Amino acid sequence: MAAIDLKRDQWKSYFEGLTGYLEGKQACVEVAARALGHRVAAQWTPLVGMTYEDRDDILDLRLGDLSHIIRRPVCIYLLMEGGAVSCIEVIDAEGVTHIVRLRDAVPPPDPAK
Repeated sequence: MAAIDLKRDQWKSYFEGLTGYLEGKQACVEVAARALGHRVAAQWTPLVGMTYEDRDDILDLRLGDLSHIIRRPVCIYLLMEGGAVSCIEVIDAEGVTHIVRLRDAVPPPDPAK
């Protein structure tokens, strides 16, 4: 499994491009922090889309009727399996790790677009 460090200037366009690949996909969202421990925020819920809003510095995950908002992300890693994205790991400014596991891997859109 390879990891790609997605650069901040690519976040907005990358997640705009990724949303088109997410239709019908399911995701499990896990949150890990020293103070909180490890918990599951959403388990195999339909993933409608992911959006990075640079003005508010948030990554918004839309999961069915739920929204999982990650405030002030500092690092975003794409975990690749067989040339497709199988997991997205986001670390926020407080050191909390948000792990978005995709039940079915999706092809990676070009982050440069």
